[in-house]
Amino acid sequence: MKKLMVFSVIAIMLLTTLFGCTKSETPKSQTPENTQERVAQDQTEKTDSNDNGKEISGTITYLTSQPLYAKNSDSINTELQKVYPNLDVRIEHISDNYEAVLKTKMASSNAPDIFCWQGYLAMAPFVEDNKVADLSNEGFDKIVFPNFLESGKKDGKQYGIPTMMQSLGLLYNKDVFEKAGITELPRTISALKEAVEKIKAIGVQPFTSGLKDQWVCYDLFWFAQTPVIDDMMGWYNAMNEGTASFRTERTEEMFKLFDFIYENSGDKPLSSDFAEMCHQLASGKAAMAIQGDWAYEETQKIDPNANLGMIGLPVSEDPTEATIMADSAEILFVSEQSENKVAAIAFIKWMLSKEGAEYLGSINKTPSTSSLKPVIDLNPFAADASKWINDGNKAVPFAWNFWAPGIMDVVGKNMQAYFSGSITLDEFFQDLDDQWAKTVK
Repeated sequence: MKKLMVFSVIAIMLLTTLFGCTKSETPKSQTPENTQERVAQDQTEKTDSNDNGKEISGTITYLTSQPLYAKNSDSINTELQKVYPNLDVRIEHISDNYEAVLKTKMASSNAPDIFCWQGYLAMAPFVEDNKVADLSNEGFDKIVFPNFLESGKKDGKQYGIPTMMQSLGLLYNKDVFEKAGITELPRTISALKEAVEKIKAIGVQPFTSGLKDQWVCYDLFWFAQTPVIDDMMGWYNAMNEGTASFRTERTEEMFKLFDFIYENSGDKPLSSDFAEMCHQLASGKAAMAIQGDWAYEETQKIDPNANLGMIGLPVSEDPTEATIMADSAEILFVSEQSENKVAAIAFIKWMLSKEGAEYLGSINKTPSTSSLKPVIDLNPFAADASKWINDGNKAVPFAWNFWAPGIMDVVGKNMQAYFSGSITLDEFFQDLDDQWAKTVK
């Protein structure tokens, strides 16, 4: 496999661009007045001035790993049909084994019209196999901040369209922290361990895990990579050459932290799924969880007034290394097989229009990549992530952007096997290395 020269600095640029304009402020360097390629502001703020909504019709399918869209599919169609009255979207949500399901569908005659996937390196196989449509000439540069579009480009062509930004870090219950007398948020592993002792002293479970769900497991493993490996692109290329390993000194050190978290996550951490994790955190039965801003909606089911927040996860004894992950998310692709590409593209444009982004923002309460000034009330986790990044703290992209195809599901299964004692840490790393080697041959 040839080396793919994608630089992780792009992802950090994305973070600064988006979180620097959380309250719908367009960065000065990217305002329409300062960018020759942009049309006038009064034109770009329209949903899509070139489309006649009534002429676009049909039913399109949308495969996603985003649960909120599937849960709100009826209301999404109601809002969509205010602009495109004859367009209907069927949203299918897959949580575990998403990669395997997606690949199976894309290899069949039953490919979805639209699907979400990662950008950067992860999308390359779909592009190289001619599975996704080239969207370079569809005008997305007029409605998406330019920096975000980089995550969906390959060889100068636009294939993926990022629609939102998401963040992953250490979620915590502020009321539990206050009751435990934790006055300074932990930024080092030793400080985190001290906080755990204070939490246990008031009879509260320190962590809640969600490890029954494989996707929660590989989310956790991300912290053993991008926060502690300085050159992920170099690591990726070395893995393809057979000269690197998933096992590094710092990655191995992170498993000591994972073990500590597991040991302080109640009696049966592997029986706790994502929903239970959110419920325990919101109710105050547990104080912390390693999870993303997408957990907000689930926490609200237990207590809409839960006092929750997000900080960076300590990964060493250096407080400046405490890390939040933030990256483009819900990057959408149009299948080359789609028989209604026009409708699929219209739907994505609606998602990024001012009206569409504001409506979807009311569901997920996370930042949009739209440049059309949508007003979005961020949830507490996303707001804390925004503040963390704007204050100059460490933020890195999601690790799966640097994984070979098929590795994601293997990581999830192996993390569960490791925590259950079915495999050793040596076997964990060796299996990942072996799976990678099979993929790149």
